[in-house]
Formats: sequence, C-alpha cells, structure tokens
Amino acid sequence: MRDSIIYLIGFSGTGKTTIGKELSKILDIPFLDMDSKIEKLQNESISSIFKNLGEDQFRKMERDLIRSVALMSNQDSRYSRVVSTGGGVWANPENREIMSDSGIVVCLNASPETILMRLEEQQANEGSLADRPMLNSDQNSLGTIKKLLEVRYKDYIKADFIVNTDSRNTLDIAMEIVDLLK
Repeated sequence: MRDSIIYLIGFSGTGKTTIGKELSKILDIPFLDMDSKIEKLQNESISSIFKNLGEDQFRKMERDLIRSVALMSNQDSRYSRVVSTGGGVWANPENREIMSDSGIVVCLNASPETILMRLEEQQANEGSLADRPMLNSDQNSLGTIKKLLEVRYKDYIKADFIVNTDSRNTLDIAMEIVDLLK
C-alpha cells in the first residue's frame, strides 16, 4: 500500500517534529523523529555526528534509517506511522524514491524569516541551534537559510503536498494535512 507512512519533510524550523507529534495523536498512529532516532542509535548529537564522522556518514545513517522505516509499513491499515525527517533527507534521490514508494510525502514550508525566528526561539529555550550543523557554518543565518532553501526548493516541490506553516497553530496545520490525506 503506497500511502502507509506519512513523511514530513522540509527545512529545519518548519515544524516537522511538532506537527508530526500532533498528527500522530489525531490519527492514533506512532510517531518517529529521524534525527532523534539517529541520536539515540549513535548515542551522540547530530552536530557531534557531523563534527566527528562528517556529513557523508550522517547522510548514510539517514539513508539506512529511511530504508528500515519503509520496511515497517503496515499493509493492514491506511497509515502506519508519521515520520519527521531531517531537513536534508529529501535532497537525496534514493531517499526520495524510497519515501515516495512507501508513503505520502508532505513538505512543510515557511518563510526564511519565520524559520530563523523559530530556530532562534529554540536556541534561547534549549540551546539547540548547536544541533543544526548546516546553519552553524555561517554567522549570517538568514542568508544561509535563504541559500539552502533556494537549493532545496527544486526537491521540495516534488512532495505529494506542500503545507505552509507561517503564522499558523499546530492543530490547524495538522488538520489541513488530515484533510489532504482523505
């Protein structure tokens, strides 16, 4: 069944984890956050994995996890789980193929300004910008976000659905996704 997994893709700060948790509650199915799962498996933060093993090794871990997640699809129910992916997972053509073949892909979108504001709020609350290795390399975070969004745009538009998360509450966004899945 093609639509057994609901994958949430998009840039860091678009709400993949928050929306994913809400969506899993509404649909009463499990939620998996890929970055958290990789951190747990490696017993190391994403930024530490980037630093110690490099981006290529991290991307391989993402590919391996996507493969195993795709195998977990449940043929007996319409949707088996919600998966929040890392910000760069969808950029890999192999990942796109696996995800498209095993589920529905929803891209969460937000303006660069909204993304920066959310990431800065997370950093103030949790110190978590340190776990955004693709953003740590540049002092001009807004400029970096704009550049990365521009590069990833051609891939993001290949998703089954695109949902804007600017100035919207979590429940409204999750309910829009539920409506799109009908």
